[in-house]
Amino acid sequence: MQPEINTTLLAGVRQSIGGAFFVLSLSFITSVGIYVLMFVLRVITRRDWIAAAVFVLLNSLPVIFLVPEKWWLVGTISLIANSVAMFLLFRFGMVVLLAWNLAGILISSSPMTLHLSAWYGANALFCAAVLLVITFWAFRISLAGRPLFSEALLET
Repeated sequence: MQPEINTTLLAGVRQSIGGAFFVLSLSFITSVGIYVLMFVLRVITRRDWIAAAVFVLLNSLPVIFLVPEKWWLVGTISLIANSVAMFLLFRFGMVVLLAWNLAGILISSSPMTLHLSAWYGANALFCAAVLLVITFWAFRISLAGRPLFSEALLET
Protein backbone atom coordinates (compact mmCIF):
# COMPACT_ATOMS: atom_id res chain seq x y z
CA MET A 1 0.00 0.00 0.00
CA GLN A 2 1.63 3.22 -1.19
CA PRO A 3 1.22 6.47 0.75
CA GLU A 4 -0.94 9.03 -0.96
CA ILE A 5 0.74 12.20 -2.21
CA ASN A 6 -1.23 15.38 -2.74
CA THR A 7 -0.66 16.00 -6.46
CA THR A 8 -1.63 19.66 -6.06
CA LEU A 9 1.77 20.23 -4.51
CA LEU A 10 3.45 18.83 -7.63
CA ALA A 11 1.77 21.04 -10.23
CA GLY A 12 3.84 24.19 -9.71
CA VAL A 13 4.61 27.00 -7.31
CA ARG A 14 1.19 28.65 -7.56
CA GLN A 15 -0.55 25.34 -6.91
CA SER A 16 1.86 24.60 -4.05
CA ILE A 17 0.91 27.86 -2.37
CA GLY A 18 -2.76 26.99 -2.78
CA GLY A 19 -2.07 23.48 -1.49
CA ALA A 20 -0.34 24.93 1.57
CA PHE A 21 -3.42 27.03 2.32
CA PHE A 22 -5.61 23.95 1.82
CA VAL A 23 -3.44 22.05 4.30
CA LEU A 24 -3.77 24.98 6.73
CA SER A 25 -7.57 24.89 6.50
CA LEU A 26 -7.60 21.09 6.80
CA SER A 27 -5.43 21.19 9.92
CA PHE A 28 -7.69 23.87 11.42
CA ILE A 29 -10.79 21.76 10.77
CA THR A 30 -9.06 18.69 12.21
CA SER A 31 -7.98 20.55 15.35
CA VAL A 32 -11.44 21.98 15.93
CA GLY A 33 -12.95 18.53 15.38
CA ILE A 34 -10.58 17.01 17.94
CA TYR A 35 -11.42 19.78 20.41
CA VAL A 36 -15.18 19.33 19.98
CA LEU A 37 -14.94 15.55 20.27
CA MET A 38 -12.84 15.92 23.41
CA PHE A 39 -15.41 18.34 24.84
CA VAL A 40 -18.21 15.83 24.22
CA LEU A 41 -16.18 12.96 25.67
CA ARG A 42 -15.28 15.10 28.67
CA VAL A 43 -18.95 15.86 29.30
CA ILE A 44 -19.84 12.16 29.01
CA THR A 45 -16.97 10.74 31.10
CA ARG A 46 -16.45 13.69 33.51
CA ARG A 47 -12.70 13.01 33.67
CA ASP A 48 -10.00 14.34 31.37
CA TRP A 49 -7.85 11.23 31.38
CA ILE A 50 -10.77 8.89 30.69
CA ALA A 51 -11.92 11.13 27.83
CA ALA A 52 -8.39 11.14 26.41
CA ALA A 53 -8.16 7.34 26.61
CA VAL A 54 -11.54 6.93 24.91
CA PHE A 55 -10.48 9.41 22.21
CA VAL A 56 -7.23 7.55 21.56
CA LEU A 57 -9.09 4.25 21.26
CA LEU A 58 -11.84 5.71 19.06
CA ASN A 59 -9.25 7.20 16.70
CA SER A 60 -6.96 4.18 16.65
CA LEU A 61 -9.41 1.33 16.08
CA PRO A 62 -10.61 2.36 12.59
CA VAL A 63 -7.03 2.78 11.41
CA ILE A 64 -6.11 -0.66 12.74
CA PHE A 65 -9.00 -2.27 10.84
CA LEU A 66 -8.04 -0.51 7.60
CA VAL A 67 -4.67 -2.28 7.44
CA PRO A 68 -5.27 -5.79 8.82
CA GLU A 69 -2.00 -7.28 7.52
CA LYS A 70 0.12 -4.86 9.60
CA TRP A 71 -2.32 -4.10 12.38
CA TRP A 72 0.28 -4.17 15.16
CA LEU A 73 2.55 -1.62 13.45
CA VAL A 74 -0.27 0.70 12.39
CA GLY A 75 -1.93 0.33 15.77
CA THR A 76 1.24 1.23 17.65
CA ILE A 77 1.89 4.29 15.51
CA SER A 78 -1.73 5.38 15.76
CA LEU A 79 -1.77 4.98 19.54
CA ILE A 80 1.44 6.99 19.87
CA ALA A 81 0.27 9.75 17.51
CA ASN A 82 -3.12 10.09 19.20
CA SER A 83 -1.51 10.07 22.64
CA VAL A 84 0.83 12.86 21.55
CA ALA A 85 -2.17 14.80 20.23
CA MET A 86 -3.94 14.46 23.58
CA PHE A 87 -0.81 15.52 25.47
CA LEU A 88 -0.41 18.58 23.24
CA LEU A 89 -4.06 19.51 23.60
CA PHE A 90 -4.16 19.19 27.38
CA ARG A 91 -0.73 20.62 28.13
CA PHE A 92 -0.33 23.40 25.55
CA GLY A 93 -3.75 24.01 24.01
CA MET A 94 -5.40 24.09 20.65
CA VAL A 95 -2.91 26.37 18.87
CA VAL A 96 -0.07 23.90 19.41
CA LEU A 97 -2.34 21.06 18.27
CA LEU A 98 -3.12 23.09 15.14
CA ALA A 99 0.60 23.62 14.45
CA TRP A 100 1.31 19.93 14.98
CA ASN A 101 -1.51 18.97 12.60
CA LEU A 102 -0.29 21.50 10.04
CA ALA A 103 3.25 20.14 10.11
CA GLY A 104 2.10 16.53 10.00
CA ILE A 105 -0.33 16.99 7.13
CA LEU A 106 2.08 19.17 5.14
CA ILE A 107 4.94 16.70 5.52
CA SER A 108 2.79 13.68 4.72
CA SER A 109 1.10 15.21 1.68
CA SER A 110 4.20 16.61 -0.02
CA PRO A 111 6.99 14.66 -1.66
CA MET A 112 10.06 14.92 0.54
CA THR A 113 13.35 14.17 -1.19
CA LEU A 114 17.04 14.81 -0.86
CA HIS A 115 17.39 14.52 -4.63
CA LEU A 116 16.80 18.23 -5.27
CA SER A 117 17.56 18.03 -8.99
CA ALA A 118 14.44 15.91 -9.49
CA TRP A 119 11.46 17.62 -11.06
CA TYR A 120 9.62 17.69 -7.72
CA GLY A 121 12.64 18.88 -5.71
CA ALA A 122 11.52 22.52 -5.67
CA ASN A 123 8.17 21.56 -4.19
CA ALA A 124 9.89 19.61 -1.41
CA LEU A 125 11.98 22.70 -0.67
CA PHE A 126 8.84 24.85 -0.70
CA CYS A 127 7.13 22.69 1.94
CA ALA A 128 10.26 22.66 4.10
CA ALA A 129 10.57 26.44 3.69
CA VAL A 130 6.94 26.95 4.76
CA LEU A 131 7.57 24.97 7.95
CA LEU A 132 10.81 26.85 8.66
CA VAL A 133 9.21 30.25 8.11
CA ILE A 134 6.35 29.38 10.45
CA THR A 135 8.83 28.10 13.05
CA PHE A 136 11.01 31.22 12.98
CA TRP A 137 7.96 33.50 12.99
CA ALA A 138 6.52 31.68 16.02
CA PHE A 139 9.90 31.88 17.78
CA ARG A 140 10.11 35.62 17.11
CA ILE A 141 6.57 36.16 18.38
CA SER A 142 7.27 34.10 21.50
CA LEU A 143 10.14 36.42 22.45
CA ALA A 144 7.64 39.32 22.69
CA GLY A 145 10.22 41.96 21.87
CA ARG A 146 12.75 40.76 24.41
CA PRO A 147 16.32 40.10 23.27
CA LEU A 148 17.34 36.50 22.74
CA PHE A 149 20.24 36.80 25.19
CA SER A 150 20.13 39.01 28.25
CA GLU A 151 22.82 41.63 28.83
CA ALA A 152 23.97 39.85 31.99
CA LEU A 153 24.71 36.74 29.96
CA LEU A 154 26.72 38.71 27.44
CA GLU A 155 28.82 40.46 30.12
CA THR A 156 30.26 37.29 31.62
